[in-house]
Amino acid sequence: MTAPDVPAAFAGNSMHIHLDGIRPHHRNEYDIGCAIETAAPSVVGSLCAAVSCALRNLASADARSPSRFADVHHWTMAAAPALGLTPDQINYALAASPLTDAVANLLEGKKEWTGTATALLAALAKVGYPRMASTPRALSQQLTTTPLEMFGIRMEKQRGDDRNIRLTQTPEICVGETRS
Repeated sequence: MTAPDVPAAFAGNSMHIHLDGIRPHHRNEYDIGCAIETAAPSVVGSLCAAVSCALRNLASADARSPSRFADVHHWTMAAAPALGLTPDQINYALAASPLTDAVANLLEGKKEWTGTATALLAALAKVGYPRMASTPRALSQQLTTTPLEMFGIRMEKQRGDDRNIRLTQTPEICVGETRS
């Protein structure tokens, strides 16, 4: 599956999520309405608990964010105990970006890729991610500010005549693990 054809300005300000496919069992509108009515008190109660927890912890929550969504990160960190999330899970979820998806897709099946930012822009377009950046320089800057390590990708910029970028797949780690 390839990324949707979205202008780079929008793609850089989006969060990608994966949703499981719809189960083959189809329900009618009445059954769905009943399920929503049954779940509503629990959902509202959980939301109230999360907001209450966030308001209580906001001043002491870690405000450093690995993502472009600093406010969302801060509030989610403050609500983490009520949501049952760890800081690593929150960091991982909010740091994901179309660029990390694109680079991971490029490296799928190989351990490394080396080339210029211009070649990388073309390679990303070939694997279904056109317009990741407006220019090679913008792509290079995006790579520098994206926490690729969190997603098992190491980047090295090699200075010299070619100014190559080397992307390497690192062993996958589970959320919550730390590298030794």
